[in-house]
Amino acid sequence: MYVYERMNSNPVCAELDSTASQALKLMEDTGHSYLPVVNKEGKLAGFVSERQLAQISPSKSIHLTGVAISAILNKIKVKDVMDMGIYCINKDALIEKAVLMIKDNHIDILPVVDDDGCVIGIITRFDIIKAFIDLLGVKKDGTHIAIRIKEGSDMLSDIEAVAKKHNTDIRSLSFFTEKGHNELIIKVLSLNTDELIADIEKAGYEIISADKQR
Repeated sequence: MYVYERMNSNPVCAELDSTASQALKLMEDTGHSYLPVVNKEGKLAGFVSERQLAQISPSKSIHLTGVAISAILNKIKVKDVMDMGIYCINKDALIEKAVLMIKDNHIDILPVVDDDGCVIGIITRFDIIKAFIDLLGVKKDGTHIAIRIKEGSDMLSDIEAVAKKHNTDIRSLSFFTEKGHNELIIKVLSLNTDELIADIEKAGYEIISADKQR
């Protein structure tokens, strides 16, 4: 699965010469607390957050009228307060790379760029969670079967052969290490899996768990 398949392809961006007031208005209108910043060619230049803009607003202890505050925010440019050290990801990258970048850098959003560095989308934690929900078939009725990995065997071929024998579709395959042992998790689109599980065991594999999901 690629980033371009899961990104929001209508990103809201601030421009370098946008004022702090304009950026705040964009955030208010869209509900975003952060915005990619682009130059006139649409290339990624930085990142500005609601927190950064709040820090430049006059303190509440300073008694200014709304007009005065607006005048101050209209003089400050986004390019003067934005963060230059921003992460981004290419549209053709695998979704797994986006997962690692978001996790390792403790961020909530990644601007998506094309080969020329132009911002063409954004991908968020929520987009990635939804992608994996769809990938694992969580919302579909079926059974998750955890099987202990047997080293030196042609495991995938064996499991697929058993599933084919029972005319059962395998929706997803995942590998995990849990409590010191390696597991293959398969999601099959069936709730009647007793015979399937029995044949997997007859093929020499240990079933760790079978969880039916409706």
